[in-house]
Amino acid sequence: MRRIHYTLLIFSLSIAAVLPASAQMDTILLNNPSFEDVPHPGTFETKGIRYWTDCGRINFPSETPPDLHSAYSRHFEHAAEPSHGDTYVGMVSRSNDTYESISQRLSTALEADQCYEFTIDLRRSNRYMSAMKEDDARLFNYNEPIILYIYGGTGVCGDQEVLAESEYVKNTDWKTYTFNFRPTKRFRYLTFEVSYKRPTMFPYNGNILVDNAGAIIQVPCPGDEVIAEVKQEEVVPPHKRRKKTPPPAPEKV
Repeated sequence: MRRIHYTLLIFSLSIAAVLPASAQMDTILLNNPSFEDVPHPGTFETKGIRYWTDCGRINFPSETPPDLHSAYSRHFEHAAEPSHGDTYVGMVSRSNDTYESISQRLSTALEADQCYEFTIDLRRSNRYMSAMKEDDARLFNYNEPIILYIYGGTGVCGDQEVLAESEYVKNTDWKTYTFNFRPTKRFRYLTFEVSYKRPTMFPYNGNILVDNAGAIIQVPCPGDEVIAEVKQEEVVPPHKRRKKTPPPAPEKV
């Protein structure tokens, strides 16, 4: 048992890691990252999704906003379980060269030349039936694969810089997508937009379902090393320690 005691003592006293200040990373939490609200189809009368701004009201005021689905809602002849929580958002692109996007102000700004990692769950629905216009009864299937663009901006719905973009979302079950990005400017707003590659001569009807957005986590940039300095101190077992020579006795007067 003594040998085990000495071994633990050596490890507990000999190793100390010293991390530089750059290792202190920020974590930015989104408001309502799982898009929780009352399920509803997007219409001009709906109030939208809590903490998220419908950018279509700014960019395409004649188009309806994104839709909010649950496991039990059936608008647009679509049905699917959420990835997380009770509801998720459905966004579409249209053949009239319009598309949907939502935005919010971040609690902490994204800093220029810093690196971040972010995850979000995405899928596509094979069936997403909707009219092109409210006064047209014809239904179209908005089921083609499109792309999620993530923008950084200095104002709500600002699209100053594409921070990241997905591949074409073709999967019809939930899949977690991981994005890494490095802003060139300081941004306080984040925008999610779904669309086809632009510019395009042939816009089309597509959809992406979005749920379970993760935290935006600051990470070391490529080439940046987190340095750990390890200090070791040798601990000598008692049987090998040199005995101390007692001091000489004081002389008698």
